Amino acid sequence: MKLKHWGGADTVTGSCHQLFIDANTSVLIDCGAYQGEQPQTETIIWGAVLRTLKAVFITHSHFDHIGRLPELLAKGFRGPIYCSQASAALLPIMLEDSLRQMTSEANVQQALLHQLTRQLHGLPEQQWLSLPQLTGVQVQLLPTGHILGAVAWQIITVANNDCWVFSGDVGQYDMPLLVDPVSPARADRLILESTYGGRNHESHATRVNRLKVAIERAVADGGSLLIPAFSLGRTQTLLYDLEQLYFQQRQQPDNSWHAVPVILDSPLAERVTACYAEQQGRWDSEAKQRLSQQRHPFTFAEIEHVTHHEQHLALVNFLRSTAAPCIVIAAGGMCEGGRIENYLKALLPDARTDVLLIGYQAHGTLGAQLQQGANAVTIQQQSIEVKAGINTLDGYSAHADHSQLLRYVREMPERPRSIQLVHGDAQAQQALKRALQEEFGCPVSTSFEVPADV
Repeated sequence: MKLKHWGGADTVTGSCHQLFIDANTSVLIDCGAYQGEQPQTETIIWGAVLRTLKAVFITHSHFDHIGRLPELLAKGFRGPIYCSQASAALLPIMLEDSLRQMTSEANVQQALLHQLTRQLHGLPEQQWLSLPQLTGVQVQLLPTGHILGAVAWQIITVANNDCWVFSGDVGQYDMPLLVDPVSPARADRLILESTYGGRNHESHATRVNRLKVAIERAVADGGSLLIPAFSLGRTQTLLYDLEQLYFQQRQQPDNSWHAVPVILDSPLAERVTACYAEQQGRWDSEAKQRLSQQRHPFTFAEIEHVTHHEQHLALVNFLRSTAAPCIVIAAGGMCEGGRIENYLKALLPDARTDVLLIGYQAHGTLGAQLQQGANAVTIQQQSIEVKAGINTLDGYSAHADHSQLLRYVREMPERPRSIQLVHGDAQAQQALKRALQEEFGCPVSTSFEVPADV
């Protein structure tokens, strides 16, 4: 087999890899869009892609892994798009939102969504499958715990028993809500993400405690706590932890949080959360235990929902004029697009405001500028002074950290024969490469060392 990278090899967004089974047969693993700055060298040549393309394999439903599917369909691809069954429920929801940003023509949006649903096929996990378009190939989907429905793809050519594994995005171990990642049994070549190579996250307990401190700071400051969050994955994990914190706070005789509502202002997050709620069979034992206690991980007394755009604008104006203490969760996670922009524009100049960044901030995004301590930023073509407190909570990343990526490989019954690192910057890939070579002794290459065709 042979691999061509169209994106996401040496960056953290835009994942798109073409695996050639033979000279006339290929599959795409993900078809993602870039967030932040797009490398000029990574432009998809659709004619070359489509010449041999028989199917698309999706690892999960984040925009940087599915965002270019509408473009692929518009270019004429009519083959199957395979993913996990949970992702098959989530993917149309996520693409419907992005299509609204791509085109204002409702008929174009609906046509592409209709075409997508005809080509989309949800597959069961953790069993070997043969697909009609790929003679002599077997595949298996293995849960990675990154978000609901996230899987790695294990692909074997039967004739020579050549086994390639695409990890997609690997999630954290021992985290609430979702099950732990499942490592593949073997891999002749493991294509492994490296987002947090060289860096480790805080523990879950530390993460929750720091979230509690951030809320208490907002209560003391008398201002808003703004949490930019991805609608898929990050929002649900955050709600899960907030439910626990508010539950504990209600047991205290002096509950200072009772006047601090949690405002979920993201119609997309509402739809995704409803999808999570419908997939209770995929939750871990801790989440199921809360249900048995008549508690729901995503619903509690202090949460308020903002749906209509008019409500959203009225709330932004209210907070700008009153600075009422509250917690606002709004998309997008890198502070670009979505309703979070209006909150930031209105409240960054207020020193009583706190912003809590809980996910990876890609280079060139507004979130990255805030994280790096910018004194002023541009939002909606206006220069906005930054007086708000900016804090980062890395423990909320849906990605495995350095030690967890090593664990993912360590838990493979057979060591991989070779590893190629993708989905990370140069520093992260080099750090992870050194650790992998030291522990496992197999050849490891970074995407900065190998050509786009390997």
